[in-house]
Amino acid sequence: MRRWFPLTAVCLGTFMLLVDVTVVTVALPDMVRDLDASFGAVQWVVDAYALALAALVLGAGAVAD
Repeated sequence: MRRWFPLTAVCLGTFMLLVDVTVVTVALPDMVRDLDASFGAVQWVVDAYALALAALVLGAGAVAD
């Protein structure tokens, strides 16, 4: 049972990251409407969010090792 715990934790964390980025993507049309911005401009929000998230995940992985 204990052998599968790390794999389960990694899979759950990966799933949560994918859901997190998907939620931001789904919110794009509302952000375009509320901010009166173009879709291309708001798309940068998703790019910056994904880049910051990836940097934090890589940094956390280095600290965890």
